[in-house]
Amino acid sequence: EDVGLDKIDLDKAVQSNVPLLAMRYASDKLCPPKRMQKLRSIFQQRLASIEIEGKRATRPSPTASIRKRLQTQSTIYE
Repeated sequence: EDVGLDKIDLDKAVQSNVPLLAMRYASDKLCPPKRMQKLRSIFQQRLASIEIEGKRATRPSPTASIRKRLQTQSTIYE
């Protein structure tokens, strides 16, 4: 099963001790459940995974609004 990383990146991630977070929408066809299962089997305890019920977001992501707030704050302090 393809995990969405090229071999070099996957090998580096496997050799690392960094904890990982994987997220997917339950209805996401681009990231099937088998991909998450494969990631869990590779990284075991180092991988925290979140499956979000529902469809992909139709509004701007939370990170987009955070980024906008940070940009606004940075202009205030300049």
